[in-house]
Amino acid sequence: MTSFGSDVVYTLKVMAPLVDMLRMVDYERKPAMSYTYAAIGVAKESIEKAFNSNSSKYKAIFDIIDKRWECQLHHPLHSAGYYLNPEYYYEKPEIENDLKLVRGLRKCIETLSESDEVEDKISVQLAQYKGATGVFGIRAIIRQRMTLAPAEWWKSYGAESPDLQLFAVKIHSNKRNKLEHQRLQDFIKYNQALVERFEIWDKIHPMEFGEINYHTQWLVEEMGEMGEDGEPLQVDLVHEDDDLTWAQVTEASGG
Repeated sequence: MTSFGSDVVYTLKVMAPLVDMLRMVDYERKPAMSYTYAAIGVAKESIEKAFNSNSSKYKAIFDIIDKRWECQLHHPLHSAGYYLNPEYYYEKPEIENDLKLVRGLRKCIETLSESDEVEDKISVQLAQYKGATGVFGIRAIIRQRMTLAPAEWWKSYGAESPDLQLFAVKIHSNKRNKLEHQRLQDFIKYNQALVERFEIWDKIHPMEFGEINYHTQWLVEEMGEMGEDGEPLQVDLVHEDDDLTWAQVTEASGG
């Protein structure tokens, strides 16, 4: 039935971006904490695009996503990771005005600081990061915001703010990578060298959503073509060497 095909396409349009996000946060080779907050926005944007911004098609879905995010997925670590990711912070001025995001950052600082003194130092040094003063304002370092993974950026350029640097590196590090690296010690020396070079490349470069979202474009652009009535177009051919479609067969047979 044509309606069954339409339902399948609808489901794929909704689920593909969400599955992409889940694959990203479970990614073994790169720390994902800095990108989880942003990934929610990317997933919702992909769903909106898939339905040509017709909110009636996805409003109920967004309500479910928002409810899950608030009660189960949103954590102060996600807020801190997003806030301290220079790739996003300096490109999105609205971050500073997001009260939930800032509260999450402050909660994370309070929880992970070893003492009140350290917490106060981090707060003072945070002003340097926010204002891009000192070493944070050097042109070469500004360029590196987009080309280095957050942990490597902080390790390389955060020395003038040592307490904030240590805090940021904690947030952006991924212990699972260390366990994976330990497991690789059993490999022969040649393969070990190749794997280490490969993992170093992954570690120092920022995560690209394109690395994970490999099928969303196919779903949106091919399966997701929409007709004038707002329903997905059926473009599957009965035979590759003919232009007869299954939609025409359905119509002709009275289905």
